[in-house]
Formats: sequence, structure tokens, C-alpha cells
Amino acid sequence: MAGISFHEVTKRFGDVVAVDDLTLDIEDRELLVLLGPSGCGKSTALRMIAGLDEPTSGTVSIGEEVVNGVDPGDRDIAMVFQSYALYPHMTVFKNIEAPLLSRHVSVDGGTPRRLDAAERRSRVVETAATLDLGDYLDRKPAALSGGQRQRVALARAIVRRPRVFLMDEPLSNLDAKLRTQTRLELVELWRRLETTFVYVTHDQVEAMTMASRIAILVEGRLQQVGRPQEVYQRPANLFVARFIGSPPMNTLDATVGQVGEGYVARVGDVALPLPPDVPVSADQRIVVGVRPEHLRIDADGPLDAVVRNVEMLGHEQHVICEVANQLLIVRASSDVPIVEVGTSMRLRPDPGQLHIFEAESGGRLA
Repeated sequence: MAGISFHEVTKRFGDVVAVDDLTLDIEDRELLVLLGPSGCGKSTALRMIAGLDEPTSGTVSIGEEVVNGVDPGDRDIAMVFQSYALYPHMTVFKNIEAPLLSRHVSVDGGTPRRLDAAERRSRVVETAATLDLGDYLDRKPAALSGGQRQRVALARAIVRRPRVFLMDEPLSNLDAKLRTQTRLELVELWRRLETTFVYVTHDQVEAMTMASRIAILVEGRLQQVGRPQEVYQRPANLFVARFIGSPPMNTLDATVGQVGEGYVARVGDVALPLPPDVPVSADQRIVVGVRPEHLRIDADGPLDAVVRNVEMLGHEQHVICEVANQLLIVRASSDVPIVEVGTSMRLRPDPGQLHIFEAESGGRLA
């Protein structure tokens, strides 16, 4: 088994910096999700682990070995792509068996060697059973559903029993129901195999539900690394706060005011008390963040709001309001009476659940 380390890794494509000074340690046997919007550098980072791209500077290590310049076939990794990339003329059995024909494979930790036909069949059958593909080994990909094809692609990666699994948005081609089912199957697979998974996605729901840790990137730079709940409860900056969560965190532009020895955040005509230890100064521009579940409709609340829309989701409703020319989302129970668009109401944020960010840098203050 093996952990993975990036040390001051930068990758340039001409004048474009895809990954910028990335230092990140991925622990042995963890499921780390690289998360970020399109073009943030997450797939490039994955390709550098695989050896499909080489760093412009810095080092990538797998286990104790620096793998810069090491051929992809010698890295003992398996990669699953967004495209299934199956051989259409081969059966499921032959698709899964293909990696065993083209390389030496370690057996029980011994010296890698080519497997004979009986050993290959045993591995294919065992792997297919793990992914519930045993009844489809004689079929060709055209006779399979999308979810079954994705499982064949996974089986082809698993059959070699590599040190590291790399997955580049493998669920993007599946419908919503299949994505939910396959997410569960992937997490269960990771637990059974007890090896290192690095998973790339732009979908923060996938990241939150699957990861042991999440690494968030934007414009090639690492923003925050942590367990899903840590990232959700204490985002390191405004980008992470707005990116993680569905619906996302509400943010209000504010100015710091001083009242006696304490400070308040002035949002329009409203003054919201700030935590006593927040490092701010009078007239400083800040951003106040509050999750939708930490806002409630309260006739005596400090924020004057106008309802712009109501989204009914069955188990809950999202009330979209305008406060001081800024939009906020209130997550309310479906038991709360539906309010009409254009209605005025008052909102109360939970004072213990406010997030304070510096307006210029976006960095977290409290």
C-alpha cells in the first residue's frame, strides 16, 4: 500500500499555470477527493500521479519513491476515467482480463510476473463477483447499462490489485439515481480493498458523501484540506464557503462598526454583533456568512427581508429573500406555512453560527 505526496509541484502548459506550488500529503489507504470547478487543476494533479503529465517543478512521490520521470506502467497505479473506454468487440470477461495480459502482476506481495490462464480466470471471476458482474461475463459492452459498463471499467482497474486507484469523474455519465447507487458501491469497495483512492470531481455532493478528506483547488492553488464536516463547518476562505454546501452559504457584504468596546457588522441599517475575539477594526470591509439552516423566520429578527421566490423540495422549502440588495436563502421545514412572493418578513441568524471573512483577500477571520 502507499500514500502519495506532492511537494511544491507546479505544472505549466506554455503560459498557463494549471497547478501552482501544490504541497499535499495523501495518506495511505484514505479516500481523498480533489474537488474544484472545471479548470482548477484537479485532473492535471491526478495525471501527474499517473505519470501522464510530468511536473514542471517539484516532486511527486508514491510511497517512499519519487516518481518524477518514472514510466506510468511502472508506478503500480490503476486509473478509471469519465469515459468507460471499454473494448466494444470484447466480452466483459475479456475486458476485465486485458490488463493482466499486458503486464507483470504481483501475487501475494511477491515479485511481479505474468499470470497463467488459470490465475487470470480466477482473478477475473473474483473481481467480477465483487462488483456483481458475475452474470454478465459473456456479454459485450453494448448489451450493458451505463452503470454496468462503469462497473466493468472499475473491475478492469481492480483486477490488477494496484497500490493506488485514480478516478477522474467516473460517475459523470450516469443518471442521478445510478450516481447515488454507484457512490455507495465505490465507498464500500474502498473499505474492502483497503488501498489508497484519489477521486476527482467538481460535484461537492460527491465529495461530501464519499471522502475521508477533501482537497479543494481553484485556479491551480490548494485552498483547504480537511474532513468533509470540518470543511463545511469552518471554511478557510470565501471561495470554500460558497462552493461547499447545497444550497451554498449566504454571504452579506458589511462594514465593521464600533459600539463601546465591541464591534458590529453593519449590513445596511442593521448592526449584527461580532464575536468578541474577531480581529477587525472600525470601518473595515468584511463579509458575513451564514448557512441557510442557521437563518430562521422570526417576527422580531434584525434583518428586514423581501421574499423573491420559494422552492418547494417536499421535505423542506428554500425561501429566497432580498436583504439590503443581497440575496439570502433560508432553509425552512415543509411544515412552515408557504409565504407569498413579495411578502416582507424578518430573519434572525444564529449568532453562534456566523462566519466572518476579510473582504479583500477572502480569508477567514472567525
